[in-house]
Amino acid sequence: MAAFFTRSTYCIVTGASGGLGRELAIQLSREWSATDSTIVLVSRNISKLQETKEMIAKSSPINVTIVPADLGDLACLSDVSTKILDGYSSEKYNQAAIFHNAGSVGDIVTPTADQTDPAAIAQYLTANYTSMWILTTRFLSYVKTGPRFIMNMSSMVAKMPFGGGVVYASIKAARNVFLEALAIEHPDVRMLSYSPGSCDTNMFRTAKNEAGFASTKAFLEDLVRNNQVLSVAESISKLMDLIKEDKFKNAAIVDYYD
Repeated sequence: MAAFFTRSTYCIVTGASGGLGRELAIQLSREWSATDSTIVLVSRNISKLQETKEMIAKSSPINVTIVPADLGDLACLSDVSTKILDGYSSEKYNQAAIFHNAGSVGDIVTPTADQTDPAAIAQYLTANYTSMWILTTRFLSYVKTGPRFIMNMSSMVAKMPFGGGVVYASIKAARNVFLEALAIEHPDVRMLSYSPGSCDTNMFRTAKNEAGFASTKAFLEDLVRNNQVLSVAESISKLMDLIKEDKFKNAAIVDYYD
């Protein structure tokens, strides 16, 4: 994908209202020399999406579309995916990409054995896994030719689970395997799972402050104490380098520290 940022691209970024997703959208927009590209920002918070759009406009002339959407609402996923992808046209764009960044840490206070509400678990699965599945399959059905790229925002917890994070870690692992299996069926589509390291985001701060498992809370506090928490700019910059260098095995799971 050495030419990734030189092609006219239809690019989707989920979870673009803040944190890693906002930084991802901003850095992607700065990198494109093909200024007829379009970046589609997806999140529940329309005012935060508008802020991201305005930040992009300060440093890039590319087109920006915002799609407010609750990816945890199963009944709306089909309509939402249509809204997200309707702007794509093979006549207009030479390339398409989707960056699956949206996600939440889940309930890290309640012991796993006490998390027995099927509706709550189903909603979490929809927001963090099912939505990725549906958006990816719809993406592939809309974009059948040309260079295509799918990125999954992973986490080190997919390989190193933590106490209190059973649902979060298991979903991150499932997303990784989803892309690995999908790459076997679609070897012509470039895919990557990127683990961004521990970054200074609202999600990290929530996990640190609310973790109900003592060893998990201590581990996160130690990261802060030892200045081992990355800025989102540092982590996303590494992702940009990975995309430009294009040396990773298809559907590889690459960590910031690799």
